[in-house]
Amino acid sequence: MTDYAGFEDDPTILAEDQLLRRLRPGQLVHDGNLGRDRPSSISMSNDQEGLVMSIYLEKELPSKGLTTGDVVSGHPGYGIAALKADFCRKEEQRVARDPVSNSPRPHPCDPAHGVVAGTKKESRQRHLARSALVLLEPARYQQSR
Repeated sequence: MTDYAGFEDDPTILAEDQLLRRLRPGQLVHDGNLGRDRPSSISMSNDQEGLVMSIYLEKELPSKGLTTGDVVSGHPGYGIAALKADFCRKEEQRVARDPVSNSPRPHPCDPAHGVVAGTKKESRQRHLARSALVLLEPARYQQSR
């Protein structure tokens, strides 16, 4: 049984809507079968609690005066991947809004925050990663802090 962490699928997030996922440095691999670089499978895993995968709703950014590039503001070396909401749903995931407020580390894109909720075993992570398009490549190595 899939655990959706209490999230219901949001029908106002349309099938064609792009979900933006941050990619950490080093989370880009070359896929010979696809003939292109793609996010690593691990980049499509749930949070540390194993409940949800954090995303940003691209269509929400312009109304807040933000661009796609703002998703990685304050995260040097990070990249951005885009997933279609419809594909996530076909992978038995729920797509929901989850705006962040009162964060100890506020980010300009917090109002456009959402989640992809559902179990993500390795095969599902791989399916999500293979479907994602890289909009901004992350650094190829982990930067020292």
